[in-house]
Formats: sequence, C-alpha cells, structure tokens
Amino acid sequence: MSDGILEKVTQVIEDETHIKMGDIDPDGDIREQTNLDSMQFVAISVAIENALDIELPITVMKARTFNAFMELVREQVGKKQ
Repeated sequence: MSDGILEKVTQVIEDETHIKMGDIDPDGDIREQTNLDSMQFVAISVAIENALDIELPITVMKARTFNAFMELVREQVGKKQ
C-alpha cells in the first residue's frame, strides 16, 4: 500500500494527540502511550475516515497497537480501490 496512507494517518494522530508518532512504539498499546480515552480514539478514527474517504469497521475499537490499527485502515483503503 501507498506510504501516503501512513502519512495521512500519522498526521491525523499527531494533530489530535499533539504527540509525534516517532515517540510511539508501533507494537505497544497506542492508547496508553498517548493517554487516549475511548471518545478521543473515536474522534481520531472519524478524522482518519474523513481524510481517506473510508469507513472503518467497529472492530477498530479493539485495535490496541498502531500496527493493528494501520492494518484495519489499509484493509479498508484496499476495499475501496
């Protein structure tokens, strides 16, 4: 998949959390690392949906790591193409 997807997702997360993704372990719990609550996680998910013109499944709420989240995002982008 295109690096553009990663760049957009990274930008949205950085804009919403004010934390640089370089400071995040992609295999660690993203919510713990960024102190996100469920509502903030939903807001980020919606912002990513809007940025990429996709619809993420509700199972995105179970994604605990950045890599798991990206897998779901890329899957949805792939379905759209």
